[in-house]
Amino acid sequence: MKRVMIGVCLVLGIIASASLFLGRAQEASRTPGQQPPANGAPPANPLQVALLKWYKINLTTSFKVPENPIGVAFDGENIWMSAATAGSVVKLRVSDGTNLGTFSVGAQPMGMVFDGANIWVANSYGNTVSKLRASDGKVLGTFSVGKMPWYLAFDGQNIWVTNVGEATISELRASDGTLIGT
Repeated sequence: MKRVMIGVCLVLGIIASASLFLGRAQEASRTPGQQPPANGAPPANPLQVALLKWYKINLTTSFKVPENPIGVAFDGENIWMSAATAGSVVKLRVSDGTNLGTFSVGAQPMGMVFDGANIWVANSYGNTVSKLRASDGKVLGTFSVGKMPWYLAFDGQNIWVTNVGEATISELRASDGTLIGT
């Protein structure tokens, strides 16, 4: 019986400590002078990343897209789509689908990614990746990678490219397109 009482006291002590710790953490997360809301709602949690708010989509709007579109990327203002059979990418205004330009890249463009300033396109049949300036579509460079590049990812500094023809991944420095390794 004595052991049971000690166990219960220990559990209650842990719970009380945890409550005190969480209360202190919530107080510390408030900016100086910030008071809890008057309506009784709990204060905002600064550790939450985002609250998603969905909206009803307009299903009556459609945009003309290039033939055989494969890749798509969003640059913060516009949608870019690869036209695989045409060897080009198309820039569309998001608000109304207006074609803002068609830009030639390599053979069989596939995946695309935006790095914050530029659009990168995997040219599957050319074994290259093209870098286009997002503002005007100017090709800033074409860089050799492995066999049949397909998908791209940006990690904040480098572009990662899957080479499906040889089951490898290439890493390019985003600033200048230098091949870091495969």
